[in-house]
Amino acid sequence: MRNVGMFFRVSEDERERFRAWSEKLDMSQSDLFHALIQLDEVAGTDEPVRCVVLDNKTTKNLAGELKRWGYHFNQTNHALNSIVYLLRLEEEDEDWAMRQIDGVRFKLESLQKGVDDIRFGLADISDKPVLFL
Repeated sequence: MRNVGMFFRVSEDERERFRAWSEKLDMSQSDLFHALIQLDEVAGTDEPVRCVVLDNKTTKNLAGELKRWGYHFNQTNHALNSIVYLLRLEEEDEDWAMRQIDGVRFKLESLQKGVDDIRFGLADISDKPVLFL
């Protein structure tokens, strides 16, 4: 399919708002327009359409964060398995194990805040149209 140009008139204020919006979203004006034009695929409603735009930068950042969480959860499992192993060999006592478990718990609680932030954010947008660039 061949790309074609589109020209339309807007007020200077509208043009500046569009530019500011694209800068705030860290998108080119062309990408923002392409995202907005997808709104016609959303089921008709009398309410204004509120949508979520997931561009490549956002998606890559989200994937990187999820990968980090997986790494941290894997390290947590490894630490807990090591604690159990040393207890079974009777090389360490229960007091040592509880101190180690408290350290692991603290790290997991810190990680959980980030998990909750994204989880609740995704839940908030789950009932809205999502536009992918």
